[in-house]
Amino acid sequence: GKTEILSARVRKIEKIQTKIGKKKAYRIEIHSKHEGKTIQGGKMLFWFEADDSKLFLKFEAKIKIGRITGEIIDREN
Repeated sequence: GKTEILSARVRKIEKIQTKIGKKKAYRIEIHSKHEGKTIQGGKMLFWFEADDSKLFLKFEAKIKIGRITGEIIDREN
């Protein structure tokens, strides 16, 4: 296998709208140097709730064929 080098940094705290309501979130920027078939190196963004739970809220990433995004839809599952 190959070693994947990632660097992550909290860029800011912001309020975002999710399917579970408006949340105060850490916006984390991740850079990689991956050169795979679908996902290439670049910038990915992740948001985690800015409280003790640090609940994962959403993500965005560029991939070779466009962009991929996802977000929490239910806090129970």
